[in-house]
Amino acid sequence: LRTRRNLHAPISQLPPEILSAIFILVRDEMTIKSFNYRRRSWTRVSYICRHWRKVALGCPALWSYLDFFALPALVPEMLLRSKSALLTIKLFSRRHLTKTTEAFYASLQHLSRVQELSLTTSNWDFEKWFCHANQSTPHLHKLKLWAMFCGRELVVLPRDFLNGTAPCLSYLELRNFHLHWDSPLLKNLTTLKLSRSNSRSAFLPTPEQLVEILSHMPDLEILELKNVLPSSKSSLSEVTLTRLRSVLLSGEPAGCAYALDLISFPSTARIQFTGILEEGALTALENIALMLPPISKIRRRLCEPDVILSLSISCSSSGVTISAMLNTAFDPLEKKYWMTLGLKNPANGWFDKAEAVVKILGVLTPLTKVGMLKVEAEEQFWGSQAPGVLAATFDNVHTLHVQGGWGVNFLQTMSTLQEDSTRVGAFPLLTYLELTDLDFDENRDGNRDGNDMVPSLVNCLQLRSNAQAEVERLVLRNCIRLTCDGINKLEEVVEDVDWDQEEIGFTDSEEGIDDDD
Repeated sequence: LRTRRNLHAPISQLPPEILSAIFILVRDEMTIKSFNYRRRSWTRVSYICRHWRKVALGCPALWSYLDFFALPALVPEMLLRSKSALLTIKLFSRRHLTKTTEAFYASLQHLSRVQELSLTTSNWDFEKWFCHANQSTPHLHKLKLWAMFCGRELVVLPRDFLNGTAPCLSYLELRNFHLHWDSPLLKNLTTLKLSRSNSRSAFLPTPEQLVEILSHMPDLEILELKNVLPSSKSSLSEVTLTRLRSVLLSGEPAGCAYALDLISFPSTARIQFTGILEEGALTALENIALMLPPISKIRRRLCEPDVILSLSISCSSSGVTISAMLNTAFDPLEKKYWMTLGLKNPANGWFDKAEAVVKILGVLTPLTKVGMLKVEAEEQFWGSQAPGVLAATFDNVHTLHVQGGWGVNFLQTMSTLQEDSTRVGAFPLLTYLELTDLDFDENRDGNRDGNDMVPSLVNCLQLRSNAQAEVERLVLRNCIRLTCDGINKLEEVVEDVDWDQEEIGFTDSEEGIDDDD
C-alpha cells in the first residue's frame, strides 16, 4: 500500500532517466568532499523507497565513480552494478589503509574500462599497486599520478606501464614520476603537466627529446613543465603548437629559457614563466640575462591594437613577479589573466630586485598599451632607479596603485617635469591614484602630529594640477599615521578623496587614552 501511495507523489512522476540524472548530480556534488572521511555517502539515494532503489540499481553510470572513502567495502559491489559502464577512479591516500588498498586492487582488475585514473599517495604505495598494471587501457582519457612525501627523488614507471597502449589518452599529469621519454603514452595529448620537487633531479629531457615529444602533440592546449626542463641549449628548430592556450615553465632560469626557445605558440596563449634562483656558479643577474632573449617573444602581444593591459609588479623577500591582465576592446568587461613572469629565491638570498624589474621591462618595452599599473614593493625599490624607469616606460597609465614602503623618492618621481616644459613627465595621463599600507610619518620622533609625508604629497598633487595632469581621485587604504587633519589638507587639492578612516600606527599615549578608562 505504501508503494502504491508513493506512486502518486509528484516526484514519482519523473521519468527514470531524469531521476537517474539527478542521482548522478548528487553523487558528483558529494564526491567533491572526498577528503572528509566522515562524510555521508551519496548511496543513500538507493534507500529512500523501492522505486528510487530500482532506478538507482538500474543506472550503471551511477556506480561507475568508485567511492574509496565512505564505503571502500562496497567497491566490489559497485564494480558489479556498473556493468560495462566506463569507470572513474580517484584515490587520495596519505597512509596505508587495508580496506582502501583492497578496494583499489579490485578496481585495477577493470583497467580495460577505466576512463579516468587519478591517484595521489606515497611512492612506496605506487610501486606496490602498479607492479602488475600492464593491462591495456583503450578508454583511458585522463591519467593523473602524484607521488607525495617521497623518500627519494622519483618514481620510475616501468616501460610496460599500461602496456604502453592508451589510444584515447588526452590528459597526462605526473608529479615526481618519470615516464620514459620514448613512451607511446606521450602522443596526441591536449594537456601535459610534468612536475618534480627537485630542479636537479635525474632523467631530465634533452632538447632533442623535448622537441620529439612535443612534435607528436599537434593539438596540445595546455603545457606545464616544473623542474622538468632541458639542461642545455640547442639550435633545433622550434616546434609550432598552434592550439596552445596555456604554457607554464618553472625551474632554473636557464632551463626555462632553453625550453621557451624550442616552442612557438600563439600570442594569445596564457604564459607563466618562473625562474628559480638556486645556489650555483651563476649570479642572479647572470640568470636573469639568460631569461631575457626568450621573453622577447611575448612582446608581440603587448603591441596588438585590441589589447589594454593591467600590469602588476611585486617585489618581496622571496623574489620578483610581473603579471599582466588583458582587457580586449571587444569585451572590456571580460578581463583575462595573460602573463606572469617571476624570479623566485627559495633560500631568501639577496639580489637586486629593482634591477631585475628594470631589465625585464626593458625587454618588454614598448608598453604603450598599459593603462593600469600596480606596484607592491619595499622602500629600497623606490630608492633605486626603478621609479624613474617606471615613469619613462608607462606613458599611458591612467590608474596607479602603489602598495608598500615608499617615501620622498616616489613623490619626486611623480612631480618630475619635462625639460624646458611645464608638463609632467611622469604618468602624464594619471587620473586615479591609490596608496595602500603606506607610512605617512617614516621619520617620526614620537610626536603626535604625524603626517610627515602629507605636505610632500599635497605639493606633488598641486604641482600635477598646475601642470594639467590633475589626479581626480585619490584612494587611501590602511595607511599608517594618517589623520583627519591630513585628509583635510589633501581634499584641498584633490576633489575626490576616498579614505578608510583608519587612524593606525599611534601609541596609546598619542591617542590620549586615560589609563583609568
